[in-house]
Amino acid sequence: MDKEKTWNVLYLLTIPAMIVFIWMYSIAKQPELTAFDSVIFNIVDSISSEGLLTFAENITIVGSKLIIGGGAFLLLLWVWFMRKNYLGIAILVLGVAGSNFLKNLIKEWVGRERPESAVIIEEEFAFPSGHAMVSICFYVLLAFFIAKEFKSRSAKLMIYASSLLISFVSGMSRIILHVHYPSDVTGGYALGFVWLMFCLYIYRTFAGRFPKKEN
Repeated sequence: MDKEKTWNVLYLLTIPAMIVFIWMYSIAKQPELTAFDSVIFNIVDSISSEGLLTFAENITIVGSKLIIGGGAFLLLLWVWFMRKNYLGIAILVLGVAGSNFLKNLIKEWVGRERPESAVIIEEEFAFPSGHAMVSICFYVLLAFFIAKEFKSRSAKLMIYASSLLISFVSGMSRIILHVHYPSDVTGGYALGFVWLMFCLYIYRTFAGRFPKKEN
């Protein structure tokens, strides 16, 4: 599959992703625990251990505001000063800050409380998970700009795979710690993917119309 066909497939995947988000939203609005959340919680709890909980508590920081905010700032500086990619700067702000703003807006609108069994106490509402939604936007955008520095297809694939793995671990840690319901995390990934593709579509549409430093 050539590059353009791959992008077209990714754009089309926003349709089922949006359907999944709407489904997760409908679950989040239910007053009682649904089968979706209950079954996944039971599966996760059946394999959980003290070691896994400790790992989740340590690894969950990769999706925190401190790490993503700091990482986004450093990436922005690199894209700005080293690459002079002004469209890239705008897309980074739109992708990371925009997804965070949208996440906060939906959290307040839905108003879903956190699971009572949460290992870590969080003040924000539960749906959607920011560790899922914002992390997939940030880490894939990070991979997108880093991968542009490599010509090797295998290197690019490894970079993207690493970004998805970090984002996945970030979201899974929230389920393991019962900080989020599984539907919070699933909905966060779904909407985050849609927002990410929206940002990348804008970038690819307008790339070349803004001045930037050539490699």
